[in-house]
Amino acid sequence: MEDSFFDVHTHMLPGVDDGAKSMAQTSAMLDMAYAEGMRRIFFTPHYGLYNENICAEAFQSVFREVKEAFLTRYEDMELYLGNELFYGPETVSALQEGKALRMADTDYVLVEFHPAEDYSTIEKAVQSLVLAGYRPVIAHAERYLCLRKYPADAEELVYRGARIQVNSGSLLKGPLDGGFRLIRRLLKDDLVHFLGSDCHNDRDRKPQMKATAEKLRQMTGKEQAERILRGNGERLLRNQPVGPIEI
Repeated sequence: MEDSFFDVHTHMLPGVDDGAKSMAQTSAMLDMAYAEGMRRIFFTPHYGLYNENICAEAFQSVFREVKEAFLTRYEDMELYLGNELFYGPETVSALQEGKALRMADTDYVLVEFHPAEDYSTIEKAVQSLVLAGYRPVIAHAERYLCLRKYPADAEELVYRGARIQVNSGSLLKGPLDGGFRLIRRLLKDDLVHFLGSDCHNDRDRKPQMKATAEKLRQMTGKEQAERILRGNGERLLRNQPVGPIEI
């Protein structure tokens, strides 16, 4: 379908982080997501941030409840589970021990950093994850000040095995916004691999994708937009390499 999108980064799982607070709010967010054309949605609650005491079993239990409650209502929607990992010294071991979640049980992992993190720390994190056999996806890459200052470093991260996710809302901002300018540069260099809404609620951080998809097509052309909106997500689900540089 022309308007059938992947969302690889959401906080719709209720009661586990700073995202949805209840099953009712999850329901409202899923209604919005469906209206926005999202048909393949990853629930990626934070791990290692806000909820240090919650681990994989708890996420999986709540996720099963959500699927049982809502999948019959959205027959053509598929839901998947992962984590947004706030990278730290224990991240790799948490993944290896099954405390933290990979994306839909593939080798892909969604990883975030503090916006002011230095580039060398991000680079070392990517190397550590790749050496451990994972395929890191850098969450909302447009937020990192080091990449805004030196956009060419994003290409080095991709060369080292990372893939890049940007937030749908950031693409709708204007050229005065530093995050938008970085995304524009990354798109020009074909270094954006995934879109995520990074939605947290049904009010000020709600699911959005339709307007972003149209903006993306205008900025890149249909073929590149198709890869970002759907094709790369399909490859992720098949645990296949995404992008021109295999990892």
